[in-house]
Amino acid sequence: WRIWHRQCVAGLDCSLHHGSVGIDGRFAGFSASEIGIADGGGMNRARAIMLIESELAAYRAAKANQDIVKAWTALERAHILSQPFLGPHIANHWSMLCFAVEQRDRREMTGQMVRLALAPLGALTGRIPVGNTGRSDVSAFKPMPIPEDLRDAMRMPDI
Repeated sequence: WRIWHRQCVAGLDCSLHHGSVGIDGRFAGFSASEIGIADGGGMNRARAIMLIESELAAYRAAKANQDIVKAWTALERAHILSQPFLGPHIANHWSMLCFAVEQRDRREMTGQMVRLALAPLGALTGRIPVGNTGRSDVSAFKPMPIPEDLRDAMRMPDI
């Protein structure tokens, strides 16, 4: 506990890493209809990383302004985007754990530790609940709707 707390509060880099590899190079192998994209497209890893980085910037800004609700919302959105990619998904839960430690939220800390253990299993079995926000107040197995603006960003053609 003390080591985690010291690392998280001391500013341990909890950002997502570019070195991770997608399970199958697609959005978790889900079809376009399963993730709410009607045009038959999907989202590649490069677009996902770009969108995740944008959400993490929003998280850092909200955190700097001490807006806890907006900070959690940005982490949740980054989670939705990171789910299909094991490395970023785990890094996102680590970021959530660090933030929970900073907030001294024991329930969220426990939930994030469980999710850190479950994420690799979900990736191995291909059972990822699309749209799930990754917080401890939601079942780790519950699919949820993807916010419309994220779906729109996912639909954009690759450059």
